Amino acid sequence: MSGMHQHASMTSEQAKSAAKNIKSRLEALGVEMSIGHAYEALAGSKGYANWSTMKANLETTSAKSATAVPPAADATEDLKEKLREAVRFASTNRGNRPLFVEIRHALYRTLNEATADLDAIQTLTGPFSKFLDRNGSVAGGSFVEVFRGYLGKQLIPQIADTIAEVLAGETKGNLAQTLIAVELLLGKRFLHFGRERTLLVEDLSFEKFIACCDYIMSNERLTLIEATRAGYVVRFANGEIDPTKAAQMISSIEHLIRHGPRLAFEMFLSERSEIIGREMGVIHRIHAA
Repeated sequence: MSGMHQHASMTSEQAKSAAKNIKSRLEALGVEMSIGHAYEALAGSKGYANWSTMKANLETTSAKSATAVPPAADATEDLKEKLREAVRFASTNRGNRPLFVEIRHALYRTLNEATADLDAIQTLTGPFSKFLDRNGSVAGGSFVEVFRGYLGKQLIPQIADTIAEVLAGETKGNLAQTLIAVELLLGKRFLHFGRERTLLVEDLSFEKFIACCDYIMSNERLTLIEATRAGYVVRFANGEIDPTKAAQMISSIEHLIRHGPRLAFEMFLSERSEIIGREMGVIHRIHAA
């Protein structure tokens, strides 16, 4: 064992505590020992010739630690802000693509830039350390891709509020009428779509709203296509809904509900009061031959 200094990251305070522990344990066994001899025993157990040598080594190590360059700051918060900026910019940079498609592409581009190489990845110290604990054996060729996917799953939910805000701006004025229109068309198509599931109940709760939306989103595409082809339109107090625009809004509404369900619920209640009325319903318009 001689020459093998096993102090690792032991400090002077830890050495002091260890020496006292040695002394108390031996005294409990009936062996009287001075604190000085306890320090010598500790030094010998760590591979030092004596306590003086070990003490000098600990003091040198402590001094080096005090002057060492601190580790780089975790860049995760900076990356989260970049992801937020990418989401906000997506609404002005999407061209003809649906908004959420552009948001998704913007998020992926930002994550790709942040994980371009191992040096960049290592600046994300918090997520990187957790990832290594779980996936340290991932092969080198797939390491970056696997980490990028892990990073997205960790960070994107943390910026859900920004995603919801951008989607809310896109769907404002169309959220309630689109959801209600699809629900009314479903009621026309499925007679078992009972009133207990309707978005039109006066005391609509958040839980009922989410349950209705889950059902609507699982049926809306076929319903809108069929309704348009068959000549059915939905009329509200403020006019008829544009089925083409409603179909375009559905994707953004679906993702708004996913990322900001409470915000979507509040928007729905606010908009609903402006569009419902006695003239509301589904009408069938026969196309001229």
